[in-house]
Amino acid sequence: MITPRHAVQICDIPVFKATTPLSTRAGPSCRATIFNPTGDVLFTASNGGSIAALDVNRASHYTTSDDSILWKINQASPYGIHALYHMHPPHIGECIVTGDDEGVVRIWDVRSCANSTSSASKSSAMAFQDCMSLPSGCISSFHENSDLISSFQTDTSCNTLLVSSSDGVLTVIDLRKSGGDGHHAAIQSRPQSMMEPMKLHPDTRQGPFRLFRKSDAQDDELLSMCLMKNGKKVVCGTQQGVLNFWSWGTWGDISDRFPGHPQSIDALLKIDEDTLLSGSTKSPKEPKSPKDDSRRLRG
Repeated sequence: MITPRHAVQICDIPVFKATTPLSTRAGPSCRATIFNPTGDVLFTASNGGSIAALDVNRASHYTTSDDSILWKINQASPYGIHALYHMHPPHIGECIVTGDDEGVVRIWDVRSCANSTSSASKSSAMAFQDCMSLPSGCISSFHENSDLISSFQTDTSCNTLLVSSSDGVLTVIDLRKSGGDGHHAAIQSRPQSMMEPMKLHPDTRQGPFRLFRKSDAQDDELLSMCLMKNGKKVVCGTQQGVLNFWSWGTWGDISDRFPGHPQSIDALLKIDEDTLLSGSTKSPKEPKSPKDDSRRLRG
């Protein structure tokens, strides 16, 4: 029995109209993201092989989030994209790099992606004349690795791109303008007679860049990468929990190795030129007594 003190009120439930269509079908998932240097554009990559650029200010507000996509390229890579990197080669401008599950590395001119229908200048057309079969905005495509691309790094002058892969090979790409001395950007001290010509994969389209070198195949997967010692050392984390070291310019075999993690090293973060943090799928055992366990690079 309801008394006057406990009156029941009936009201209509407000109806909200969804501005974004909802779907129960499984679709591509976002695997990698990276901001541009100013932080106002977010680049994304999916396991379906697509890439996109989002306006951060618009995406951050619900009234404009549906209109935040600046551009999108479907099937940008033949396989799911795992790694995404932002760089600025001197003679090209702003670029992003994608690496997929089967070892395909593609370099994208952001300006061309944003306005793929605009006509390119005569000089740009000559530079990218062998890239006509690639997706719009893609200026280079390398298929020199046979497994998942895990990470990218460039030197401070952005003349060299390093590519780590789960196939255990470190790939070195010369980003300097092709022709002239462009092939010697990654190593200038090595005599010309000692440089073996690189045999390219049939699917590789170098465009304005050049494949410079591939390391010897390691017995372990390369999952992460970091430059240390003012660019003199390249450090890669591996599946078995070992840090592999290359000396800059000596791209064959590693110069040193540093064990310590019980399982794979999936992330590396440089603190300074002598100190880095490493992230593993399993933490090492805690020391019995508290002590400083920071690791510093020497040499």
